Amino acid sequence: MGGSQWVNAKPGEPVAYIAGAPLPAGLLKRIGRDDASQVRKVVIPYFQVQFVTESKKSSNRAWASLSQSYALQGLSPADMQAIADSLYDDFVGTLAARGVTVIPLDAAKAASPNLAKLLAKAQPAPFEGKTGDGTTSTFVTPKGLPIYFHISDPERGSMANIGSRAYWDQPAAAKELGAALLGVRIAVNFVEQKSSDKRGLLGIRSSTAKVQSQVTMSVEPISTHLWIAGPTRQAGIVGQPVEPTRYILASPVVVPGDSVLSVDDTTTRGQKRSDAIGNIAGALFGGGGNKTRSYVVTVDPARFRADVGGAMRAVDTALAAQAIASIDAAK
Repeated sequence: MGGSQWVNAKPGEPVAYIAGAPLPAGLLKRIGRDDASQVRKVVIPYFQVQFVTESKKSSNRAWASLSQSYALQGLSPADMQAIADSLYDDFVGTLAARGVTVIPLDAAKAASPNLAKLLAKAQPAPFEGKTGDGTTSTFVTPKGLPIYFHISDPERGSMANIGSRAYWDQPAAAKELGAALLGVRIAVNFVEQKSSDKRGLLGIRSSTAKVQSQVTMSVEPISTHLWIAGPTRQAGIVGQPVEPTRYILASPVVVPGDSVLSVDDTTTRGQKRSDAIGNIAGALFGGGGNKTRSYVVTVDPARFRADVGGAMRAVDTALAAQAIASIDAAK
């Protein structure tokens, strides 16, 4: 769709995905210097597709509290796996079409003790864990790739020890192989939630608890990124970790469409009874009330793969293009 234009294509601000349009230039932000110039052999030990499946946000003010939780329904493990496999195949195909040799992972592990050591400590996929403030995510990988994380990953949380030696093992493996190691994560979310923590007169907290929520399918910024560990990078101090170059998605890519079938209030009677007890206590002490709400967001898997999957493919293509640009760059 050559004439398509993105809406609000400005780093840091949400952009609306248009089917068939490539990711606008300038939405990938580099962190760290690049060191993959003219390295035309790569290994991909890390390719993750992250699906946020639960989100909970709370606001508490004296005797007032509000808690809202959302759960995603409708995507099966097979749906998630199909998306991950397709994105990986597209990524590898783009590299190969530009003359970049992708070394099979089994061959790379056989030739690199450090890569073998790193992956031996990884976890099998799919992997579910707490990610960020009140969210739970399922991580899916293609081709049986295991899961590990970096020290600086915002998703680490309870997964801090999975791959904690990556910053040492990755550059060592790159040197052993004479190749660049590449990693990709594409993260997709289904709801945006913010709690209001405003203070009133003289800095006194308000008794009003607020949580703003909006069901919105989007490819998440920051979590979505490409990393590159070239064979020439050296630590500034001997024995210190070597963080790879990162290209992070700087803006959320919002996906208009009809993949959401319903948003249903699933608050239980027990939650409502608990709120009622809290409201009585709040009234006695002059505070606000308690409110708990739970929702289930049901998506149509076929529409999700078409609409959200299209945006994920656009981001995947942009990440592959950036990897090629880094490799093609003059020394």
